[in-house]
Amino acid sequence: MKTNAKTQVVAIDGPSYVGKSTISRELADRMGFLYVNTGHMYRAIGRIAIENKIDPKDETAIVKIAKTTDFKFFSGKGFCGTVVNGKDWTRELDHQDIVFFASRISVIRELRDILTAKQREFSQEHPIVMEGRDIGTIVFPDAMWKFYITASVEIRAWRMFKIMTEEEKKKCPDYHVLIPKIEKLDEIDRNREIAPLKLAADAVIYDNSDSPTEVQDAIILQYYMNHRDEICRNSALLKNK
Repeated sequence: MKTNAKTQVVAIDGPSYVGKSTISRELADRMGFLYVNTGHMYRAIGRIAIENKIDPKDETAIVKIAKTTDFKFFSGKGFCGTVVNGKDWTRELDHQDIVFFASRISVIRELRDILTAKQREFSQEHPIVMEGRDIGTIVFPDAMWKFYITASVEIRAWRMFKIMTEEEKKKCPDYHVLIPKIEKLDEIDRNREIAPLKLAADAVIYDNSDSPTEVQDAIILQYYMNHRDEICRNSALLKNK
């Protein structure tokens, strides 16, 4: 599907816990764009389903939730957030149970169709930075800029551990225990039949395993956007050395 996103969408994709959200927030802040966290949309549906004791295999019930859920994203200098049905859930969607529930329901085709349509609507009103699993391949295939963020599984497990609650850490005192969980999430995301996680042919790959902060990551992505021709010329020169 063609969109009108050429001049107003920065698409950022990648697996779980590579820092897509923090990088996207920082980049959007630096550029004055609206940040849209598509993962929060799936997690919000998951949270509502969990609260209502709905089985993740109950596609009819999950789709009904999606149809009746309203999302708004807000951002400004140094802040951004996710509002679900009028409530600020920005800090309430990182619980492990919600994350894994969202991963399970993300394979439902009608759910993805509904949320994809909602995601495209945001670009009609604002220039946006949007991150997820299929932004550059499915949601905005003609986005002007596409980035694919990656990192080692060990680093991603550590990042997952850092944002866990104290209660969760009591059950998981060593971040290495989380590596199989990360790998399981990757397996689900990459092998699902509908909108699997994959690298867009025209995406820029950025490995941030050694990055100290999301601010540096955002600066690097913005630099690439502003100096693409210079970087490409230098890359061609380096190939000949």
